[in-house]
Amino acid sequence: MSLVARLAALEQQQALIQARQDIRQTIARYARGIDEQRDDDLAEIFTDDVVLQTQPWTQRPLEGKALALKAFRNYRVAFQHPRRFITNQRLYVHDDGTATGYANWFVVQSREDQSYCGWVAMTGNFATQMACGRSAVCALLSTV
Repeated sequence: MSLVARLAALEQQQALIQARQDIRQTIARYARGIDEQRDDDLAEIFTDDVVLQTQPWTQRPLEGKALALKAFRNYRVAFQHPRRFITNQRLYVHDDGTATGYANWFVVQSREDQSYCGWVAMTGNFATQMACGRSAVCALLSTV
């Protein structure tokens, strides 16, 4: 294999590693945005064409950034002290700039002096770049 071919292969491998890392960072930023009420982070993560579907809490998909952010503000009123723990991530990045994968989330929170915990398995399609029209988390949440 020529030096040029080897360099091209290494650059392709680095791009795939970086794409997976970017998706993980977006997922972590989303979780921290919710847990720590970082509205600016959430607003930067979601694009204007986001579709948020979190069944059974929303009966229909919520379309648009304003509705998604409103849903999270309402969530914070209902549940206090949330913490998300993200485990068992598996991301597959494809040559066309998309990715598929899953992650398990352990969520603890409280409501009216009661503690709640739950385990959520999320699977979905991800955009590897914010410019694709949907962030990684938005695409992930749309498949719940």
